[in-house]
Amino acid sequence: MHALVLHASSDLVNAASMDAGMTELDLVANGGNGYFIRQEEPVETWTERVSTILGDTALREEMGRESKRIIEEEFNSGIMIQRILDAIDYSLSRSTPASS
Repeated sequence: MHALVLHASSDLVNAASMDAGMTELDLVANGGNGYFIRQEEPVETWTERVSTILGDTALREEMGRESKRIIEEEFNSGIMIQRILDAIDYSLSRSTPASS
């Protein structure tokens, strides 16, 4: 689900996201740029959140702007590449050389 939320956020579309064990909590600030709904919550919660987003143009636009800001500031390609390089460096620093 995180790729869908990431793409939607970059296009100024806010989201209702469900906990799927991915990075949803990094991408969706509950009530800020969308709504985060736990799997155990009833389907009525989904209905209420989606209806709220669809029924309030000003809220929808503000959430969309916040989503775009989060993506641009925290998930742009430069930041993601640096995070990958940092992870590689960290992994290499923790590995032990093979014994000969």
